[in-house]
Amino acid sequence: MNYSMICLKTTAEALKKTFVLLIILSLVLIVKVNSYSEEAQEDFVDLTFTIGSKSYYSKTVKQDLNVAPFIEKGSTMVPFSAIFKELGYEIQWNSTDSSIIAIRGDNAIKLQLNNKIAYINGVMKEMSVSPKVITGTTVVPLAFVSENCGAKIVWDGATKTIHITRVGKLDTGSVMFYEKAKTKSAVTNVYLYDGQEVKLFPIENKEIVNWYSYKGSVLLTMFDKTKNNNNFAIFRNNEFQVLIDDFDIKDTFEFNDNLIIHGYDRSQKINTLYRFDGNELILIADNFYVGKRFIFKDKLVINKYDNSRNYTLLAFDKNSWTPGTISNGFIIQNSIITENVLYMTGVWQSGSKKPFTSYDGNSIYGSSFVVLHPDITIDLNKIAVHNGKLYAIIGGQLKTIENNQLVDVLFPFADVYLKYTVGNLKSFNNELFIAVSSVQFVDYYSKPISKKIEGVTPTLPAVIKFTDVKNSSNLLNKFQLTEFRLENNRLIMLGTDKVENDATLYIYDGNYSLAKALDISGIKNSLSLGDKIFLDVKDKDRITNTARNTMLIYSNNEIKNLVLGMDTKKWSVVGSSLIFAGYESDIKKNKLYSYGDMFNELLSNFEVKYWNMVLEKLFVNGSNPDNNKLSLYKFVDYNMESLRDNIEVIQIIKAKGDYYLVYATERDSSSPFKGKKIIYVYNDSNKSFVEMKVDIEMADMIFMQ
Repeated sequence: MNYSMICLKTTAEALKKTFVLLIILSLVLIVKVNSYSEEAQEDFVDLTFTIGSKSYYSKTVKQDLNVAPFIEKGSTMVPFSAIFKELGYEIQWNSTDSSIIAIRGDNAIKLQLNNKIAYINGVMKEMSVSPKVITGTTVVPLAFVSENCGAKIVWDGATKTIHITRVGKLDTGSVMFYEKAKTKSAVTNVYLYDGQEVKLFPIENKEIVNWYSYKGSVLLTMFDKTKNNNNFAIFRNNEFQVLIDDFDIKDTFEFNDNLIIHGYDRSQKINTLYRFDGNELILIADNFYVGKRFIFKDKLVINKYDNSRNYTLLAFDKNSWTPGTISNGFIIQNSIITENVLYMTGVWQSGSKKPFTSYDGNSIYGSSFVVLHPDITIDLNKIAVHNGKLYAIIGGQLKTIENNQLVDVLFPFADVYLKYTVGNLKSFNNELFIAVSSVQFVDYYSKPISKKIEGVTPTLPAVIKFTDVKNSSNLLNKFQLTEFRLENNRLIMLGTDKVENDATLYIYDGNYSLAKALDISGIKNSLSLGDKIFLDVKDKDRITNTARNTMLIYSNNEIKNLVLGMDTKKWSVVGSSLIFAGYESDIKKNKLYSYGDMFNELLSNFEVKYWNMVLEKLFVNGSNPDNNKLSLYKFVDYNMESLRDNIEVIQIIKAKGDYYLVYATERDSSSPFKGKKIIYVYNDSNKSFVEMKVDIEMADMIFMQ
């Protein structure tokens, strides 16, 4: 075929256009001279044409045709402009030889009126029916065009409709998602997109309860509507295979490069413990009910219960799936890890005693388990370890536990001792801090002394610090503490200055600096960034004498206001910056801020609707109440990047490489998809959004690998 025959027009403009087209086609022929290009097609096509109807549907949106599709010699004929446009091709009409040339990327198609010979990237192919003009509109064979544009065709003879689909080819890895069942009897449609095609896996008479992605496999619980029970299944070899029938998952967690699954086998009426290594489901033990559990010092600690009504405290290490017994008959009630020791309160399976115990994690056997006290009621939030000794507040008194006995902690004073009433304690910077409210003079045996004692009377209430009881001093005098908090290697103390009767916040660096802020009555949250501490607090406006929310910043041993009167709703550390949003009551606006090297107001009136850290990137979606315009932003460090407007995000997950899947509702009033829920493939390298599935009520989506 000689493409120079195209260049017969006499006008300069026509010659210019045709010359450009000639160059493009020549390049195409050099690069590829066989058939349809299999290179990346980033858009998704979903078309439905009906014989005899001038309306067709593109991704559920109704469109109009000049001429209704009709059948000629077994081929469906449609207007060429509509089909090529939907398939993403640019069209050039050459009136000289009545030919159509359509180009997309390196794929070129040439058709000619009343000629069955077509050229696909320079390769001659014969059609069963030639293109023709019907009432002023050029029509072409739908199947031939679609197939040579990389699309698939399905004919529905019952409704006389033709479905044309083309899946975008994107290097996303494999992603699975499923639709919400519209009725109880509806089939659950599960879709798998692997970057090349979308596969549909309908699940009849079942619905997905939950699922887990682990090492490229998908494990799931499916409710069987016919049997009225749950099945534990795996997606393998392009099908859902039931691993255990009538099985309820109670818990899943990762340990030792395996996914641990704890559940109840209803057919056997026992609890079981399994592990999944990425390939096989392996039984660890049956007759095994998991109570409280911890991963501590690379060991999995589990409080087990069995059908014989026996309780056992077990531990697995990474060398074997056979556990060691830490203790028989012990039942954990509460626990805390402090100074690299697991402390536990609990009860025995018989009797009413409440032992206080510890586990050092050095082995999986009873040698690492110690009963510190055989029977005691203790608040684990009020214990601390200092210089290798355990301190606890019992009945308002500071105690240590030695040889299974409680011992009063007494402070030498003159020739007697001080016994404090203690409300809280905290170990920090090699010192123990205690909040005391009153004191009693006692002798060595902790018995009260009534005689007058000469010397300096302690100033109470106070926060006292000590390395040992012989070396103690008041850090704060006349201060009634309500909360200790450790943040960023600083001791935060909240309470009331009893001299001025002011709610006060102190931050202590462990050396000489003690920062102070008045009128702070509560700490909602704290967060660290570098050497800075951010505090979301409740304080008092002295001008109006009303309570308010405020964001504070602690830096260079000073506490300062960051945003007065702001009720912080969301915050995340992104790189070296804090991104935070909240409502400022005085101006009645929602704000979005960042703080890195400096403080920045990013959006002056923005109400957050979606906030999600996806690995190291923060995605924020919200609207301006003044115009209700929804916008999606992305943060990497302090940089705010606008990704898209008029989109209401429901869910975002990470796929492979630069790709993300975004499930959202289209809110652009000018869009044909307005109000529809869409799954987009978002490419973070070129900031493009590709509509993968339109008008879907999705239940969940998950990245496989």
